[in-house]
Amino acid sequence: MATQNIDRSAPTVDDRPWPRLVWPAVAPSSGACCCPGQPAFQAVLPPTAEVAAPIEILLCAHHYRRSSSVLSKIGGAIYDSAGRAVALPAA
Repeated sequence: MATQNIDRSAPTVDDRPWPRLVWPAVAPSSGACCCPGQPAFQAVLPPTAEVAAPIEILLCAHHYRRSSSVLSKIGGAIYDSAGRAVALPAA
């Protein structure tokens, strides 16, 4: 996956650097990380003590539905393919 230039000044939830309300859109040539499907969502895993930067995973619609509850439990943020924040189900 190509590295994206991320605007770190983008609006965030309650002024924390993470999660942001907007994330860069999926490039048209991108494929999902989980299967050969077209990416419909971007799961962004929060930074941890071991990994300083957020981790982006491109998910097809099926794999998003299968993993949304786990992503919610670990504090992940979800964005649609245009980069708009998507509400996760309650953990």
